[in-house]
Amino acid sequence: MSSFSILKLSSFKRNFYKLVILDIFKLTDSLGDYLFSDKIYKLVFSLYDMKIEVDKKANSHFDFVIRNNILSKSKRSQGAIISVVLLILIVVASAVIVMAFVIPFVRDKLSSGDCLDVIGKVEISSSAYTCYEPDPDYEMHVQVGIGAVRDLISGFSVELGGASSQSFKLINGTTITDVTMYDGNVTIELPGDNEERTYIFNGILIRPNSIKVYPILKNGKACEASGVLSVVDNC
Repeated sequence: MSSFSILKLSSFKRNFYKLVILDIFKLTDSLGDYLFSDKIYKLVFSLYDMKIEVDKKANSHFDFVIRNNILSKSKRSQGAIISVVLLILIVVASAVIVMAFVIPFVRDKLSSGDCLDVIGKVEISSSAYTCYEPDPDYEMHVQVGIGAVRDLISGFSVELGGASSQSFKLINGTTITDVTMYDGNVTIELPGDNEERTYIFNGILIRPNSIKVYPILKNGKACEASGVLSVVDNC
């Protein structure tokens, strides 16, 4: 038996150590065994040459400490306990910071996760159906194709870029001023899965320098540009 035992400490110090250890292990228990397991404690204590065995019957980390009689080790061991407690406090504080800042950030990103499913799958075709019709029509023909994401989107926005950019929000089943389907129908119709549709934008007096398409999800969220056409030819 070591000459320095917790039983020889003053009542105040003995209770203080017990309360600190108990509170710390309760905190770690609340975070789950996946974060602070007995294997972690065994590894940490081994750094101080403290030969201990994990009691598989222990119901908590506090039981683990009591059953292994850690509190009755030498003065050097007592210092090791304090070091481990401080280490655990640092880890717990780090975990709290992660939960407080990183998790909300990730949750916010995941809420827009559907955008990842449609980016690159709503594109502008570079075929002959995408072209500019100058005087006297002043029309911009844009052919848009989508992959197997029709059920994820309610429409898309088409941006005609240039000195004065113009943006048009095309929602399935709606009508938009100065926008018609290629066949003259004024009701906007989205392509089906792996299909294409051509839209006519009237009153475009200057040929655009570029065309971008932005998918719009079912919940109304607009995603980043999914398709870009940087060269626009005349029809």
